[in-house]
Amino acid sequence: MVLFSKEKTDITTYFQGQDYVDMKDADAIFVAIPYTTDRTPAPGANETIVPSNKLMGDNPARDYKIRVGEEAVLVLDSFGNFDDIGVKFSKKPTSKELKEAFSRMPAKVESLSKKLQKNVDAANTALGKGDRNSAFKAAVKVLESGLVGYGACAEATKIYHSICDEVMGDIAVLKDGDAKEAEKKLGELAGVFTKRAAPSVYAEIDAAKKALKAAK
Repeated sequence: MVLFSKEKTDITTYFQGQDYVDMKDADAIFVAIPYTTDRTPAPGANETIVPSNKLMGDNPARDYKIRVGEEAVLVLDSFGNFDDIGVKFSKKPTSKELKEAFSRMPAKVESLSKKLQKNVDAANTALGKGDRNSAFKAAVKVLESGLVGYGACAEATKIYHSICDEVMGDIAVLKDGDAKEAEKKLGELAGVFTKRAAPSVYAEIDAAKKALKAAK
């Protein structure tokens, strides 16, 4: 359970009360995020789609989209994930409300894990067939969920980086090959390794295109 406090919220006493004390450690870990008005965009936010742990980041209030001046309590999974799994309270929840939210979490985690693993399995199947593009797209589906911590997330990240590295090598080779064929293949790559899905790869594709054009 994570409290995003208002300016005058006393975070030292917020979790006091026997009901909360009884839940501490046994049912949940309580975390308080001090009030802040800083919502400065994260450095390098557009450089990769590989998600990071929002709770461990430099500005959780920004990353969980908590409005300035808003007080919110989020019930998260053990990895700090909220999307598709968490519960948000706009005021201090009762112990009953919290326990109900906690009781629903295991089923949500299991369902989400299966969904993520399904995409990873699809990526591995595609790789086994030599279908790099489909494998990449399946891995991207996992990363775009924004979830972290699950085994499928780690595996998808590994697949994603491996394919991106391989494509970078392909681009380097294309630069020294037939210009017309290179332009065609670069165009095909750009359709899969888009600016949103793979910013660094897309930038290399774009640079290669410009270099070929300048060489004409």
